[in-house]
Amino acid sequence: PGWECFRSCIMIGSDVHVVRKEDQRTDREARGTVSRLLTKSAYHPRGIKVMLESGMVGRVTRINRYAAATASNTRDVVQEMPSNSG
Repeated sequence: PGWECFRSCIMIGSDVHVVRKEDQRTDREARGTVSRLLTKSAYHPRGIKVMLESGMVGRVTRINRYAAATASNTRDVVQEMPSNSG
């Protein structure tokens, strides 16, 4: 089990890959942005169930950390830029 099994590692707005119930046998993944966390427990061995912004429901198989890190770094850079007002 990886980080996708822990609810605390997945936030609203996270870019993730999920497997829908009907795709579990094929392991076909879909990618999207989390709009709701559906699993109530802190841990689930098959992944935390989420609803994506598209309305698709599935269990998180991977968290796209690069996208999250890039967005975070961009915000940090913008906030740290000095103002040019004299």
